[in-house]
Amino acid sequence: KTFVKMNRWSTLLIPCIGVLALVMYLAGNKPNAATPEEPQTAETSETSSPHTPEKLSPPLSSPKPSRPIKGEPLLAISISPESRVKASAGNAIPQLKKEAWIEFPIEIENAARMTAPLFIESEQAMESDDDTARDRWLKIELKPAGQLTGDLHEKRIVRLWSRDHGKRAAILHVNAGQGTQDLGFRSDVLITFDIAPSDKMANTGREEAENLLDQNR
Repeated sequence: KTFVKMNRWSTLLIPCIGVLALVMYLAGNKPNAATPEEPQTAETSETSSPHTPEKLSPPLSSPKPSRPIKGEPLLAISISPESRVKASAGNAIPQLKKEAWIEFPIEIENAARMTAPLFIESEQAMESDDDTARDRWLKIELKPAGQLTGDLHEKRIVRLWSRDHGKRAAILHVNAGQGTQDLGFRSDVLITFDIAPSDKMANTGREEAENLLDQNR
């Protein structure tokens, strides 16, 4: 009798144990409820990841011409691999006009791939707008001013302004900072300019000639 009772209890318990095991299995493998993840943007991923490198400011770029530079160069400049600057006269016709800015291209061959600022200086350059010294009659501007790009070949514009008219000579000295001058003084270029009268002077001369003709009639 005892055996029969135990057999009956076993028959009842076995299905219950199976159901209980199934419930426990399902409970153990049920995914945890969580807040759905927001899509990660480039911005959030950069701030959240501890291994993301810091953003670095872009390097300062050297100025470049805003328009193509055409025409024969006034100066041909070369920078040696040792960062020595040489210059020679180009094929441009050195003509200026009194009290007017005239632009000339310059060509640069930068074998040193320097990015230092380029300078064109002259003892004939005026120290101020009111400078009346006879030997200082020229104004010089380099466009764009500032650092070289580091490219092997580069073009820029030099703008010249003359206080006087007639024939005037100037020595243009080219350098990229202290210690870059050519040891043989080949960074100095002597150029004789043919400078036309200003428009105001031309109009005055024309009026005087017309008045003289009228008087002789």
